[in-house]
Amino acid sequence: MQRVRSFLTLTILGGLMVVLPIALLAMIFVWLFGVISDLISPLTGLLQQETALNEFVAFLAVLGIILGACFVVGRL
Repeated sequence: MQRVRSFLTLTILGGLMVVLPIALLAMIFVWLFGVISDLISPLTGLLQQETALNEFVAFLAVLGIILGACFVVGRL
C-alpha cells in the first residue's frame, strides 16, 4: 500500500511540476495580450476607421508599426 501511495504522490507532483508552469505562462500571456490590446486600442480604432480593416488586421498593423519604430529608435 505504501508503494502505491508513494507512486501516486510522485506522479501527481511530477504532473503538477509540468502543467503548472505551462498554465502560469499561458495566464501571463493572456494578461499581457489584454494589457497591450488596451494600450494600442486607440490607434487600432483609428486605423480601422481610416482604412476599413478588420480589428485583428488593424491590431497586427499597429503592433508592427510600434515594433518597427522600436527597431528604428534602437538603431539610432
